[in-house]
Amino acid sequence: NYPFLKELSKSGVLTKIMPHPSSTDKPYMHSKMILADQTQVYIGSVNFSNNSTQKARELGVIFSDVKATQRIKTEFEKDWKVSEEAKEPEKDFCPKDE
Repeated sequence: NYPFLKELSKSGVLTKIMPHPSSTDKPYMHSKMILADQTQVYIGSVNFSNNSTQKARELGVIFSDVKATQRIKTEFEKDWKVSEEAKEPEKDFCPKDE
């Protein structure tokens, strides 16, 4: 997703990722979240790629409920504080099973 994060950043979208390696305080996140106008929020597994949006069986949910949106926003803000700028990993980066 790094090329897509780069494109979003070029367009003025703030992007961050959870740091590697993951930990209890900074868990690996596969989910994505988009907050629109402070009133609707999307949470899902869809990556910004053709394969993910057109071929894979990804899942996403849009919430319009004010209480749900606020709760999701609060949790997101906690994660945002411990996340970091998305920098492309080294070419051979791949977490290894131990």
